[in-house]
Amino acid sequence: MRIPRLVLLVALGSVILSAGFAFWLQDHPRVDAKAYDSIAWNWAQGLGYIEHAENTDDPSQDDAVVRVGPGYELFLGVFYKIFGHSIWIIWLMHALLRGATVIVLYLLAKKVFESHRVALLAGILFALSPDLIVISGLLLTETLFLFLLLLSTYISLIHLESGSKKTALASGFIWGITILTRPIALVPLCVLLLFLLWKKKIANAVIVFLLAALFVGSWSAFISSRHNTFVLTTTAGWYDLWVGNHLGARGGFEKSPEIQAYRNSHHSIEVAQEGRKQYFTYLTTEPLSFIELQFRKLSIYANAIRPGGFWIGLWDYPNVLLAILVGSVIWNLIFFIGGLTGMLQAFKTKVSDKLLFFGAVALVQPLGVIPIIVETRYRYPFFPFLAIFAAYFLVTRPWNKKIVFGVSALLAIFTLYDFWSNWGLLLERLNILL
Repeated sequence: MRIPRLVLLVALGSVILSAGFAFWLQDHPRVDAKAYDSIAWNWAQGLGYIEHAENTDDPSQDDAVVRVGPGYELFLGVFYKIFGHSIWIIWLMHALLRGATVIVLYLLAKKVFESHRVALLAGILFALSPDLIVISGLLLTETLFLFLLLLSTYISLIHLESGSKKTALASGFIWGITILTRPIALVPLCVLLLFLLWKKKIANAVIVFLLAALFVGSWSAFISSRHNTFVLTTTAGWYDLWVGNHLGARGGFEKSPEIQAYRNSHHSIEVAQEGRKQYFTYLTTEPLSFIELQFRKLSIYANAIRPGGFWIGLWDYPNVLLAILVGSVIWNLIFFIGGLTGMLQAFKTKVSDKLLFFGAVALVQPLGVIPIIVETRYRYPFFPFLAIFAAYFLVTRPWNKKIVFGVSALLAIFTLYDFWSNWGLLLERLNILL
């Protein structure tokens, strides 16, 4: 396939922006990033998939299983094996992944809307997103995951068109890797399987499922045997459900003193088991509080002017931080207002199997996150889909003013509710700037 020169220039610009920012910031791994880095380096040294080197002789005592993985950690580990423990190579690889993602996004948008202008504009919006440029300079899973998610979606569309066993194998293969990077990818995989069953492509659905299950099942068997209990990919799921759904929760990753104390004194296997128990206890004993909390998380997710970028590494550069936050707000407005309006306009004017599948994969991004826990960066997998729909909205004329007004009004409600329920966090963030 031939990629237009202008698209390649946008991809190259994305690489330069991302690499330039990462090498300027030179952020040192913290919290999750530090854990991913430790696991990857231990694996690269032959110590096994462990977070703490002292657990080499008894890996069942190690808590690497609480980290989302193992896809990203092994991705890091491969480059650490080749280049040593050098974070700069990851910054460079993240930048290259950003460029590759621009190209995949272009191909995906072109396939869905059959428009070079829409696809090119979508690539530009994605490449210039301040939040996605910043995250590529950090050792976090999002940059790799976005590439794999869009590639999985694109290959799935090719398969839905061709119906061949070869593309079914390719689709199952890439979805398996994507799930091992972030297990939330199970949700869009289910969309593909349901779509194939709906189209009575049962044999193809079985092929996709079995190949994805081969990857996920192999890891699950390994990590489950280590800890003598069933683990699909990680223990993070039930832990996050507990943190994101308890009496007094605000929707984000704020652990209560009780949860923190339990986490400090127990292995994550036990934390996951307790988390499952506490989640259902909260759901059944405090249903009204539970429902309000889901609306609060929806408001956090749909707040069109809630910026990302409050990373610790930027706090020493207030002017840069302010510029990133302003850019983040502008891009969020484009993504959410333009993207959601474009989605509704697209479904109102032309519904095809391609659009139906693409729209379903887009919509399950928030639906797969909101019931669990919502942090600003957890919205990033939705961004490339919104970029494509926003590009369609900006290119297509005339605009449906009723849809624009309705989407803007609904987002305003969510935004106001988020600010009202999290005003303390807003003041805390303002103090950082001041």
